[in-house]
Amino acid sequence: MSTGSLPPENLTNWQDCADVVSRNFESDDVSAIHVRIHVPISVNGEDAIHPAMVWHGKSTTSEREVVHIASPVIAESGDMMALAAAADSLPLGALRTMGGLVHVHESLVIGALPPLRLIGAVRLIATEAAITASEAI
Repeated sequence: MSTGSLPPENLTNWQDCADVVSRNFESDDVSAIHVRIHVPISVNGEDAIHPAMVWHGKSTTSEREVVHIASPVIAESGDMMALAAAADSLPLGALRTMGGLVHVHESLVIGALPPLRLIGAVRLIATEAAITASEAI
């Protein structure tokens, strides 16, 4: 996938982040605070499209402005839910439960965020979620 025309500097606000995500991934739901996208990935040698959500928020550990990225682990696994529940309460790793589903989640601080790092992080999170699902089955 082409990265199109990217600003050479760091992304310093949510709108710039949303614009980069919208230009580089197919989206089906965009609002002032989120972009729901379909990320092309490869898992076990198979090309696929995996969903992800990118949204504007604050860090849970500080008041810093962040971009949240989450992609669902679409798998039926009680062990996965138990692990994600423990991660939610500890918190450990990048697994979170959201809307009753396990997600791979990451937050990136806005201000020192190059466009290619945001694009790469979105691809990585979606790929991690899809691989985790394939391993849990």
